[in-house]
Amino acid sequence: MKLDIRFHPLYMVVSMINLLKGAFIPFILLFIIQLGNQSFIWVAGRYVFVAYIVFSLIRIFLIWRTTTYRLEEDAFILKKGIFSKTRTTITYRRIQNIQRSTSAFHKLLGITSLQFSTAAASSASSVIDIEAISRQEADELEDFVKDLIGDLQSEELAESELEENAVKQKPTQKIYFEATKKQMIKASFTSLRIFIIFPILAFIINQGSELFQMEDVFEEWFELIIASYILLAIVIIILLLLSVVIGMLTTYLQYGRFIISSDEERIYIHRGILSEKSFTIQKKKVQGLKIKQNILKRLLKLSEIRLVNIAQQDEEEASEATNSLYPFLENKEGKRLIKQILPRYFVEPSLQKLPKAAFYTHLIQVPYLFILAVIAYFIWSFSFWWAIAVLVYTMIARILQYLFTRYALEGEFIVYKTGVWSVEAYVTRRNNVMEVSVTQNIFQRLFSLATIQISMRAKPAEIISIEHVPITFAQDVLHWYEQREVQLVEE
Repeated sequence: MKLDIRFHPLYMVVSMINLLKGAFIPFILLFIIQLGNQSFIWVAGRYVFVAYIVFSLIRIFLIWRTTTYRLEEDAFILKKGIFSKTRTTITYRRIQNIQRSTSAFHKLLGITSLQFSTAAASSASSVIDIEAISRQEADELEDFVKDLIGDLQSEELAESELEENAVKQKPTQKIYFEATKKQMIKASFTSLRIFIIFPILAFIINQGSELFQMEDVFEEWFELIIASYILLAIVIIILLLLSVVIGMLTTYLQYGRFIISSDEERIYIHRGILSEKSFTIQKKKVQGLKIKQNILKRLLKLSEIRLVNIAQQDEEEASEATNSLYPFLENKEGKRLIKQILPRYFVEPSLQKLPKAAFYTHLIQVPYLFILAVIAYFIWSFSFWWAIAVLVYTMIARILQYLFTRYALEGEFIVYKTGVWSVEAYVTRRNNVMEVSVTQNIFQRLFSLATIQISMRAKPAEIISIEHVPITFAQDVLHWYEQREVQLVEE
């Protein structure tokens, strides 16, 4: 396949729909709310809006016309640019993650989008985005790239004589997790989407009273409802039921059909009903695990397991759970899943608590937030009780952080858990650690404590900071890290 290929023509339709979505609010403001306003700024705004729409439509066509991709024998090539041409070349052996995204409009039009990224995916030159392609072509292209990567890896093994006369078999894909209805219900409550109706309702009332002068009508309705306890109870019940239904529906649309499957080389994640997303992650590129729990998840014994990956996308996509397993996994289910799909990261160490000296070190640190509150008190003269509340909050947070912090060294693994209201745990192997540093402040030296900073190989860089651990443990970590080079040579 060496021909230059354009995106699917329906790329222009999807781009125009996205353009209209972004222009909807300015259109309402300029041509409906302020239509009768003939002041210069609003009249000029209408002309600028129309010119912007026309320019954007022309630009969409030119982008489709000038953007092409091509598959060479050993590399993926993307060319784009209307006036300034850009050529991106990525060799197949560098491709680490494959992501498929199918929005509601994509699904309606029968197309999808593909993204191939490398370890340096934060750079635009290390990502190939095919923004519109038919589903059949996407399947063929994804299989083609995966097969090529597999062939290249097999050649490397043969050249290094690790597996002589080995017969290459296509790895079999097995489903290890599929979200159930019960898990969907738990997810809707944990994600707090059941309360989404209240800000929506407040927005409708606020905008309706301004646009249609219905403020008096809303006030009459409100007075009528609060005048009767029975009517008030009925309205509250209806709103709660409606909010639960909306919360469950939005959660189901985003996380429905959530499937995690795996073979010997990759992890496959598929989620979504209305808008579908699929991710492919190479197991050997996983550098560690990050396990997150907020207060509600701790109460319900749920957790989110994220894969620390050297081929993550930018921070925005990383926060969108690009490398996250199901965000509402039961703790037991999460352990089972890790044991099955990433056995080399499955560990159940005996976690150690911080020493009592760390408790005092937490408390005697300078309360900067309280100092700022006191300064604000002298400037704005509000009640001093607010500053006291800030101090109490700071002390409670420090006590909770002391109680929740755990750490352990277990063979090749280092495990760390910390947090206040939200708790995070990290698991990584020695070979994935790039740097270890140990520091001591004046208070830590008094109690023979230290802070350990561990830099992990990831994109973006992942840094773990373990505060107020015994100096003996810090020395053990340094010695543990020093064995890394010896082991790399042995491997």
